[in-house]
Amino acid sequence: MKVRLQKKLKRKINCSRDVFEIIHKVFMRQNKLHRQREYFWVIGLDTANHILYIELIAISNLNQVMPNIL
Repeated sequence: MKVRLQKKLKRKINCSRDVFEIIHKVFMRQNKLHRQREYFWVIGLDTANHILYIELIAISNLNQVMPNIL
């Protein structure tokens, strides 16, 4: 699942706190996500550390990780 970012979220990443704030906003607006699972997200950056994309790669189950097929 690729996430469309609002213009204000397409900003430069300077520290881990920036990543937390953005992923937290993305996570909270996605109703399809189950809160009891773990998710593996990838954030693509350009050479100036601006976000190019955010994509959900895999979702964990009880004892395995399933590739994202949403």
